[in-house]
Amino acid sequence: MNTRTVWRVGCGLTLAVWIATAIPLARGAVLPGEASFTIRSWDHEDGLPIVGRYYALARTPDGYLWLGSEDGLVRFDGARFVTLTTNNIPALGHNHILSLAVDTNGVLWVGTAIGTVVARIEGRFSAVPLDARLRGAPITHLACGPDGAVWLTPAGHGVVRLHEGKLDFLAANTGLPQSSGIASFVQTAENRMWARVNDFLYSRRNGDWVKEQFDFDPSALVYAIAPSQREGGLWLAISAPNPLPRYGARVFKWAEGGPVRELAPYPWAQDSQRNWVTTMLEDHRGRLWVGTWVNGVYYWEAEGGWRQPKAETPTSWHPVDALVEDEDGMIWMTTRDGGLHRVSERKVAVLSPPKEAGEVMITTACATRDNELWVGTDDAGVFRYQDGGLVQVTNGLASIHIGVLLEDRRTNLWVGTWQGLHRWDGREFRPVLGAESRGFRVYALHEDKQGNLWGGSNNRGLFRLTPEGQVRFFGAEAGLDSFYLRAITEDAEGRICVAVWERGLYRLVGEKFEKFTVERWPGLRFLHGLYANDAGGIWIATEGAGVFYFRNGEFRQWTTADGLPDMLLRSVVPDDDGNLWFGSNKGIFGCAPEALLNYRGKRGSPVLFWRLSARDGLPGRLASGAGQPVAARSPDGRLWFPNSRALAGFDPAEVRQTGRALSPVIEEVLADGQPCLPDARGSVQLRSGVRRLEFFYTCPDLRAPERLHFRHQLEGIDEDWTDAGAQRVAHYGHLPPGRYRFHVMTGGASGEWRETRSPLLLTILPRWWERLWVRWIGALLVVLLSGGTVWLVAHLRHRRKLAQLRLQQARESERRRIARDIHDDLGATLTRMLWMGEMAATPEAAQTQLRKVATTAREMTQSLEAIVWAARPENDTLRSLVTYLGRRMDELFEDADIAYHFVAPPELPERMVFAEARHNVFLSCKEALTNALKHSQASEVRLELVCAGEECHITISDNGRGFDPQSKRRDGAAGLSNMETRMREIKGRFELRSAPGKGTTVRLSFPIPISEMN
Repeated sequence: MNTRTVWRVGCGLTLAVWIATAIPLARGAVLPGEASFTIRSWDHEDGLPIVGRYYALARTPDGYLWLGSEDGLVRFDGARFVTLTTNNIPALGHNHILSLAVDTNGVLWVGTAIGTVVARIEGRFSAVPLDARLRGAPITHLACGPDGAVWLTPAGHGVVRLHEGKLDFLAANTGLPQSSGIASFVQTAENRMWARVNDFLYSRRNGDWVKEQFDFDPSALVYAIAPSQREGGLWLAISAPNPLPRYGARVFKWAEGGPVRELAPYPWAQDSQRNWVTTMLEDHRGRLWVGTWVNGVYYWEAEGGWRQPKAETPTSWHPVDALVEDEDGMIWMTTRDGGLHRVSERKVAVLSPPKEAGEVMITTACATRDNELWVGTDDAGVFRYQDGGLVQVTNGLASIHIGVLLEDRRTNLWVGTWQGLHRWDGREFRPVLGAESRGFRVYALHEDKQGNLWGGSNNRGLFRLTPEGQVRFFGAEAGLDSFYLRAITEDAEGRICVAVWERGLYRLVGEKFEKFTVERWPGLRFLHGLYANDAGGIWIATEGAGVFYFRNGEFRQWTTADGLPDMLLRSVVPDDDGNLWFGSNKGIFGCAPEALLNYRGKRGSPVLFWRLSARDGLPGRLASGAGQPVAARSPDGRLWFPNSRALAGFDPAEVRQTGRALSPVIEEVLADGQPCLPDARGSVQLRSGVRRLEFFYTCPDLRAPERLHFRHQLEGIDEDWTDAGAQRVAHYGHLPPGRYRFHVMTGGASGEWRETRSPLLLTILPRWWERLWVRWIGALLVVLLSGGTVWLVAHLRHRRKLAQLRLQQARESERRRIARDIHDDLGATLTRMLWMGEMAATPEAAQTQLRKVATTAREMTQSLEAIVWAARPENDTLRSLVTYLGRRMDELFEDADIAYHFVAPPELPERMVFAEARHNVFLSCKEALTNALKHSQASEVRLELVCAGEECHITISDNGRGFDPQSKRRDGAAGLSNMETRMREIKGRFELRSAPGKGTTVRLSFPIPISEMN
């Protein structure tokens, strides 16, 4: 495995180190070498939000890791970093965080660069009131005592004890320098207080601070101090004797009377500045961790002295600023280049064949009762673990292609190869089946309860070898219709069961095999592993179909839809506690069989699995092996799985031991991207109309956050739980007004599901139009509106019919008018012309009558033209009316000795003037102009047309002799009466102004509505 580590280079120096893979093999047999670790790093590219220095680290009991930086407080749940600043936590007062500490009650204490102290209690931050003397003094260090007290070191004010809201100054006139801040302060297990000030060590005795003297090196400078919680006392790091200060480093265990012992020899040089000790920490195992200026971190333990966690790839280190241990025993540190790093013990031991063996694949493993480990490969024979490594053993093997290894109850080691079966006699492998084994590939071996050895091959079917050496083959005559056997087991009733490749499961009953084939159960096509339990069932690992459980003739199946991490399985093996472990193409995983059997399908929570991956030290994801047994269980309970080109071993109990199971936490609610703060009861209230609602939740897990599985439910919307997988946010949109409860549950490596302690209460408040009484009124209005709409539609339909009837009547009326005009006007004119023709008795009379006939014919033509113009639909516009009026006025006054003027706007509105209106307007204008021409004796006549809004005004005026309108009306002037009647018929107006000697003005007004446009 190549674990990704990104450690920034400080001072331009790198130290290449390589992983040591050796861990204990069995009780009494220990692989040589040091403890093995995996290292994981985060920087800005990995999501660490702030580029800069991180001064402090702390871990709270709710699972979060906290980092104090120059630009805010950072919270880490293992998967996501969240930055908290004065913008979202005003109580901080300042974003420059210098110190962090967690007290015995789980309260997080935060100290800033301007002297503010903040406490996080039950998830809420609040400022701690301090003495005015501390205002502006940076809190350089925080420490928590076993009695719940918090020790502050404000710069220039010594040490201050804060307990139950009371401050106690311990520095004034007690021996501590007041000119600068205290670099660090600790309280040891025996309640002794120590302080590092100006690179010197002070201890508190009888109420006073006393400077400690180092008789062995008076010029030594103190680098760091740390309490020893297991044995009491103090860990002390000082500079090494050197003419120049700050060179080298020496570490002591210190007590009240002086140094107890020095932790020499050291793995670092004493003549270099690289090895300044910047910080120290004692973990729960008693190991002392030391962070250095350049060379990273070292640890010391009593059994092995000083060591350094090794990474698989060359790494470089920058000054280590802070160290903290979490509840899982992992060491976290920050480096000055802005990196966060995690050092955790490797759970997986890795054994690989020597390089001389070439690129071989491990196919099987066998852990014997005498604590030996044997490994089979695909192209290099058998290897045996000796002297801390794998040693090749091929003596007597007819083939170096190994299919399977098995130790029986008599401690015989059997080897299935591509050229038959062999047995180890202590010096070499001897063939068992003789000439019959030629071309006989053995992939499966099993010892039954009577001590018989059963074997499966690729071409000879199944064979049984008795302790006496008798061999029997089972083939087609026994019901085996395919001979490619991959796995063999014996059920609780003593029946042999075999997995036949591409055919299914076969069970030997008497002398014949009972078949459970792919024709009925298609998922049984590619079987890799069988394990029979004491309950009479058989667990089956398949390649591509997941896991099956066979009992009483019925199969039950689990796939990735049920939580299975992978469908391509290579093996299944139980541990000492009966849990099932599977080798797959996505690593190694396991679970309790009850978890699978109690699974309720999609109605229940998915099955949770313990998983091993590259982060635990697994060399790769791909499991290997083609038969059974593939994996092995050693006497100490560890399991060994072929893992491609390496063998991976682990203790299942350590994998299952996942520390304290934590409940999920609902961190934040966003409404349209804006955070919503819950009230004191934990309830969130929102106005309806939110388009996007987001619930952010998590479950702090610093070891394996990627293995957490989440489910959520919004009570009132979701009928059942929603499977979110690894996603830590739930999205909803446009929730109707009402009350809701948001629930979250999570499952992890502990194998159990845990729900939030209290769901989030959500209230969507209705807007005024969404209130119940408004809805009732709205419903009533809808009913009324619907009824009104029906009435209106019927009314409009009725009006439309009436309009159509009126239009039809208008058309009929227009036809009658045209017929009347033709009859009255043209008929009378033709009659008059006929009469004038009859009057032409003499030549002189004929000439006079012909002139009258011509004049009358011209008048008749004009009348006919007016009738045709009025009847044509394309002339139904105001523009056509104005054009026609102008032309007729020109014709009327063409030969008259009267000045005339026709005035109309150059831009006329596009309005419709239908035939009846045009006809009446034209005749009225014609009547007025004719009167002015014949009777006014005027020298000037003017026609002016003006449009105003939805009305048109035509004014005809002359400067003639005028008349008395009243007398004319009494005399029954037909022309004036006709004009008034015509305008009234088209809903217009007729106005007349005249007086003797003052001329005459006729004003005609008629509508040109906009609704009649186009």
